[in-house]
Amino acid sequence: MNITPLDSSPDALFTMTGGVGADEVPALRRALVSAVERMPSPVIVDARGVTAFPDAAMEALVVARSRAKFLRKVLVVVDGEPGGDGGIVHAALVRTGLVFRIPVFADEETARAVLAAEVSRREHLSLAAPRAEADGHHESAELNLANPHRRVVA
Repeated sequence: MNITPLDSSPDALFTMTGGVGADEVPALRRALVSAVERMPSPVIVDARGVTAFPDAAMEALVVARSRAKFLRKVLVVVDGEPGGDGGIVHAALVRTGLVFRIPVFADEETARAVLAAEVSRREHLSLAAPRAEADGHHESAELNLANPHRRVVA
């Protein structure tokens, strides 16, 4: 397993390549949590170069996502080719049902576009919240990235 050092990832891009062995899960967990704590939101985990990702490694992603949520940050995974199937990490997230908690995008450009649209939507909702609450309407301003393939309207 190879991980891009934090000091070479100023754009909040965390890159993993190679196979992740069960004995490397603690190191992966520490690296991901450190990235979440040090990098600006959103933290994008580029897993397109991962060749093996056992189910035991899901623990590292879940802990990092929990830490990101606590810090009011967003953690997403990039793993796949545009218009194609997802990669190894995407398949593991689908198999374990965690794909609904950790959004997966085909490429970094799509991830950044969807995240920007969601932040814009959240800002719009926070500006409209006092008026909407006065009218009796309530809508969550939390980022909703559970289904990144849905159509985003700005």
